[in-house]
Amino acid sequence: MASSTSSPSSDGAPEIVFSSYSTAEAQSHLFVLDGGGNQLFKIPLPGRGSMAVPTVANADADPGLEIVVPLKDEGGPLALVFQVDGSRENCLPWPTGRANLHRNGYVP
Repeated sequence: MASSTSSPSSDGAPEIVFSSYSTAEAQSHLFVLDGGGNQLFKIPLPGRGSMAVPTVANADADPGLEIVVPLKDEGGPLALVFQVDGSRENCLPWPTGRANLHRNGYVP
C-alpha cells in the first residue's frame, strides 16, 4: 500500500487517504478512512492501481478539494482526480506523502 494523506472533508477532523497496488489487474483501490480507522470510501482503481501517494489539494481553483491519484500502468490514464464535494482546506496537516509538496516531512 502507498503512504497516506489526510483530511478532504470539511468537518475539521482528519481522514486518512491511501491507495493500493496489486500485481493483478482490478484488485487495487483508493481508500478513505476516518480518524478511527473506519472505512468511509473504497473506490476501485484501474489496472494495477497506484504505488504512489495520493495528494489532497485544490487542483482546479474551485472552492473544494480534489484527491489526485497517480497510476502505475502505462497505456491508460496517468492519474485520476476525484472531486471531494463539500470539502475545505481547514484540516490538511499532511496533504501528501512526507507532509507537503516539498516532501521534506515538515509540518508547522
